Amino acid sequence: DRYGGSEENRARLLVEVVEAVRARCGPGFAILVRLNGRDDALEGGITPDLAARYAAVAANAGADAIHVTAYSSVTGGPGFTEGPLPWRPCQYEELARTVKAAVDVPVIAVGRIRPDDGPVSLVFTTTGCVGQLGMNEAGVCVGINNLVAIDGCRGVMWTSVVREALDQDSAVSARDAVLGADLAGAHSFLTFDASGDGHVIEAFPTARPSESLDTEPLVHTNHALWDEALDREAPKREGLMVASPRRRERALKRLDRDGIGVDDLMAVTRDDQAVCRVSTEPFHVESSGAAIMRPRTRDFWAVWGLPSHNDYIHVPFAA
Repeated sequence: DRYGGSEENRARLLVEVVEAVRARCGPGFAILVRLNGRDDALEGGITPDLAARYAAVAANAGADAIHVTAYSSVTGGPGFTEGPLPWRPCQYEELARTVKAAVDVPVIAVGRIRPDDGPVSLVFTTTGCVGQLGMNEAGVCVGINNLVAIDGCRGVMWTSVVREALDQDSAVSARDAVLGADLAGAHSFLTFDASGDGHVIEAFPTARPSESLDTEPLVHTNHALWDEALDREAPKREGLMVASPRRRERALKRLDRDGIGVDDLMAVTRDDQAVCRVSTEPFHVESSGAAIMRPRTRDFWAVWGLPSHNDYIHVPFAA
């Protein structure tokens, strides 16, 4: 048919999608195309040269950037580590270079790319929310909660901001990385470190009110608390809006005592009265995981899925 066979036909759906998004969203909306730089162990799959030609087609159709990854037959474990989960440092760098030679738009390279002089970090990811918190070997910790904004714009996503914050050596410098980021949307960021310093930033593209840790715990869920952020917060449906304050109030109540330990924090995440959300009609919003970080000892515990249904595991830094 019109979408298979020749190289032109195989690129047709890509072109039509990019053009349709541009027509619907206008020139100020960033369009990124994620493209395999090669398909390993897949007969007739994409090659680096073909990927470069497809990237040029996408750019000509209106894409603002190309994100290059890879794919492999996943019938066996070795294939899975060729793509999409790389095991070698900078595994897809040459693929990105090949694509970049064919286009003038930015090309994003992935595949175990790490700075030579940056701290090692543990970064936590759950289904649908990539890299939303972590701790580095210097004891700097970062976490986020989603907020909704009316001032969204072209900019960087939370994954880039979290990684920039985890490249810092203190909670203050991590906070400043959030304050200086060119944000596309809104999140609440928490930064803290082994010294006991901590900060919450309600980070919107055009406002960044923040509060530092004092004598009371810093607890934030999925709604803005401070006037400067409230002015930029988008409305939510009533059922969603009620749930967020209820979770925050419940967490504050459970943390209102001295001697809080790791087990107590795990219990907060498993609280079935408000904190640990189970999917229900009509929104089907559910807790997808949790993490507890103790920067003084570099301890990191994580649980995937509902904390009330699953066990935490201790995640060490690589030796």
